[in-house]
Order: sequence, then C-alpha cells, then structure tokens
Amino acid sequence: MGQNRRMKACYCRLASALTAVVATLGSSALFAASPAPPATDTITLAWDASTDPAVAGYYLYEGVASRTYTNKINAGAATSVTVSNLIPGVTYYFAVTDYSTNGMESAYSAELSYTAPVIAAAVTLQMTLAPAKQVTLAGSGTPGATYSVLASQNLTTWTTIGTATVNASGALQYTDTSTVTNSRCYYRLQQTAP
Repeated sequence: MGQNRRMKACYCRLASALTAVVATLGSSALFAASPAPPATDTITLAWDASTDPAVAGYYLYEGVASRTYTNKINAGAATSVTVSNLIPGVTYYFAVTDYSTNGMESAYSAELSYTAPVIAAAVTLQMTLAPAKQVTLAGSGTPGATYSVLASQNLTTWTTIGTATVNASGALQYTDTSTVTNSRCYYRLQQTAP
C-alpha cells in the first residue's frame, strides 16, 4: 500500500489566486479542487484515487499547525471532502492517507496549507462638528485597517490630512485639528494597509 510511494511536489495556481502545493503520491494527489468563494469559510479538498486494489478508503487529516492534525475525517471511498466552519484568518493544514480493508494505513501525503480568507467589513463614517468648529470623523471597519484621511473644498482636489487605524473593536476615530473656516469641507478615507 502507501509505504513505497515516492513523493514529489509541484505548484499550481487555483482560480481564486490561492497558491497551493499539489502533493503527488504515486498515483494519488492531494489538491484544493475548489476553494469556496472568499465570502465563505469552506474548502473542498480532492485527490486522485489509488490504483492499489487493497485500498478501501481515505482519511483526511486537518489541523492548525503543520503536521499536527487534530481532526481526522473518514472519506470512505470518496476522493473529495468539503471542510466547513473554517475561521477567517486561520491557516489550516491538510494531509490524506489511504487505508486497506484490514486496517493498514499509509503514511501522510505531502501537506497542503490553506488560510481562510478574512472578509473585510464595510466602512461606515459619521461626521460631527464641535462648537470650536473642529470636525470629528467616527466609524467602523475591519480591525487593523489603516486609512489616509483626505479633505477637499471642491471634491476635485484632495489633500491628505492624517491617518486613522481601526482598533481591535472595529472602531475608527479621527479629529481634524484645523478649524473649519470654509462653509464646506468634504472628507473621505483611502485604505493604505490591510
């Protein structure tokens, strides 16, 4: 069974721009067949069926540390498994083994890693004007995102007046320390870091 397989690795680029390692084990390969769209927390993993007639099924191993698997999924004779409930921003590691009808299990395949995509939160922005004619911008967005704060008198020429970073709670606040002297001032945010 899987003990005499030679491993080789090659790289492929998936449609979603996820770069994955394809691990070929003799005639079996583990690969990400169709990662879910970025708005989900699901991935489908697939591999080539073994040509060994003694193979009865496959196990897919999953964990959050390389070669430390905390979940074992019995795929039976199927050559793909969909893994759900992945936490955005967490990197998961996967490997597959095959097993025989008498319970013998092969060594792990080469490992595939996948980081569940982080879904960016919509940015909201509110403006308040203090009696001293200072503007405060407050809003929410993706924690850790950094924005340039731009101001304009005419919606044509924009000037960067500062930066604001969304805190761990998802809140953003920026106070324009210059006193508003014109009857109109427009503000916008331009994301500069994740």
